[in-house]
Amino acid sequence: MISGGPWFRPSDLVVALRRIKQRLAPVRHQKALDVSQNIADHAVPFSEYPPCEMCGSEDTRQVLLARDGNRVVACVNCGLWFTSPRVPERLWQEWLAAQDSERNKRVTENRLQYGVALDRNVAYSFSFWWRLRQRRYRELVHKLVVEHGGTPRRLFDVGCGVGFLLQCAKDLGLETAGNDLNGYAVSRMRDALGLNVHPCLLTELRHRPDFAGHWDIVVMRDYIEHTYHPLADLAAAHALMPRGGLIYIHTFFVDSAMGQRCGADWDQHMWNHVFHFSSGSLQSMVSKAGFTVQRVQLEQDIGDISVIARK
Repeated sequence: MISGGPWFRPSDLVVALRRIKQRLAPVRHQKALDVSQNIADHAVPFSEYPPCEMCGSEDTRQVLLARDGNRVVACVNCGLWFTSPRVPERLWQEWLAAQDSERNKRVTENRLQYGVALDRNVAYSFSFWWRLRQRRYRELVHKLVVEHGGTPRRLFDVGCGVGFLLQCAKDLGLETAGNDLNGYAVSRMRDALGLNVHPCLLTELRHRPDFAGHWDIVVMRDYIEHTYHPLADLAAAHALMPRGGLIYIHTFFVDSAMGQRCGADWDQHMWNHVFHFSSGSLQSMVSKAGFTVQRVQLEQDIGDISVIARK
């Protein structure tokens, strides 16, 4: 299942050199990325032209065309960036939910074995990746518990992938649960790890009496760029919490130094990222969902943004 392997293998030197090269030449690296997996997935129809999630406007302008053919537009009214056209929502949900899907199996098993989803990223995975992942998630959970300021006992992970964060939070003594639309991944998490994971949309849980107002901390790590309805999901997360609850959101942001350098070549603009937030548009949406933003961390060189907000 999850195996971190030894602390060091000779092959890790090669991985380290690849990572250094990636950091020193981000634009050249992005242009050299193998996007064949994305293009193969692009065989599904892209026929849905959604309105803006933030303001409802249907007036958009194209801002970039990614290397896998993904068209990213900006709302003329509020400036939010999103993919249009996109895979029809119903088809996208059915595709993800399929437990026998070869794509779902490949992505899930890559994550369990190497800690990454795409084949091309396996070359950047250290043999001790699970130890690094454990340390990172333990630090994150501890940080959120301290930031909460009270005595949080329950953590919910939205789009929990294969359950790495849930495992770490559970090991630290928190009650945990999560949701994910990848049917194959959910079955693996339930059967092999015994995790409390639900194969459904977050909005389907918000009115359940055993979930509403129950979760002290909600995590959206590398999720909000994938969902078709980020504002609705943020509102659902708000409903899952008691007053004083904390939400943590992590994604990429387009006005970062990395985003500016790479432009349309940045692999974050590939088609399975439906929303492409700026640092401002993400905070605006979090506030619109009823949260008060507490902290924002920008990692300009890698293009990551983290937001901590409170109900």
